[in-house]
Amino acid sequence: MNNYCDNCQADLARIHGRTLKQALECTKANHGFGKITSTQWIDICPICDAYTLGMETTHPWPFLCADGVMRTAKDFDHTTRQSEAKSLDFYGLGLTRSALDSAIELAQQEFEETRRLEKDGATFLRGSPTMSSPRFNEAVCK
Repeated sequence: MNNYCDNCQADLARIHGRTLKQALECTKANHGFGKITSTQWIDICPICDAYTLGMETTHPWPFLCADGVMRTAKDFDHTTRQSEAKSLDFYGLGLTRSALDSAIELAQQEFEETRRLEKDGATFLRGSPTMSSPRFNEAVCK
């Protein structure tokens, strides 16, 4: 297996399957990743997969680079294929400011979705559901 992208020669990075699924759900990018499971780590190219990784969004999805630092596509110079972004140390976890901001925003979105679902569950239990039982079950599993 190569440690670099066959197309642009940039060093490959890795992203968690669950995170990649979230990114693809948002960006609707065409991809060749095949079936993605939520527990696997997937090799990605920070340059070639920049759109998939949310380069055009306010908070792109963070990924793990070969040097152990979490970055986002916005950290990379597409001319040099390198990241010039300063790395922060957060209790031994290396990450850029962009990756930190994105992780905070993505966690916030998940908490808000969970709060909404809990509110729907309370309404469901009171006997006046805002959604059908199968749809509610699907939302809980997701």
